Amino acid sequence: MGEAKFDSMLQFGVTVIILGPEFASAYQGAILELQEIPEMAEVIDPPLMVLDLSRIEYFGSAFIAFLIMISKKVRARPGGRFAVSGLTTFAEMALHTSKVDEVLTVFESTTDAVEALAKTRENA
Repeated sequence: MGEAKFDSMLQFGVTVIILGPEFASAYQGAILELQEIPEMAEVIDPPLMVLDLSRIEYFGSAFIAFLIMISKKVRARPGGRFAVSGLTTFAEMALHTSKVDEVLTVFESTTDAVEALAKTRENA
């Protein structure tokens, strides 16, 4: 496997993943380069993850399915929470049109997402 195409960090017990600029257009081929993220979703402790999409300009249905898959993997674990943040106008429209914004937890900023998920950890 090559060099990681994303940054990951732990903030207040929440794993934050920021995709690199090479994923400005995230279509099916790009997903193959992100397979470490679903693997992380199954092992991070605590199971709290935020995926920062602020560098994503465009994506297709395969990327939407990828987001749902990650969400299911994280939420399948006790206390698991998954959120996306930093959506561009296109991303907001795409998630809303496909009604995926009703399935995923969406935050305007990564800071807001981390604060909300960290609170769930404190209240557990």
